[in-house]
Amino acid sequence: MSQAELIDVTKKMGMDAILKSIDKIHSGKYTLIENDASQMTYFTFPTREDVKAFRAAGKRFY
Repeated sequence: MSQAELIDVTKKMGMDAILKSIDKIHSGKYTLIENDASQMTYFTFPTREDVKAFRAAGKRFY
């Protein structure tokens, strides 16, 4: 799968998820799920140096 195809597929998946969410909100048929603070993580966007190190290690993004 090419990068462009992957982008198209994931955009369509995102749009479908948004539409389903809107339908659930409008119909009132949703359940809230509490976020467990002990499970939370945060990753920053990679810097140019991070990408260089990643590629230097022989890794690929796709």
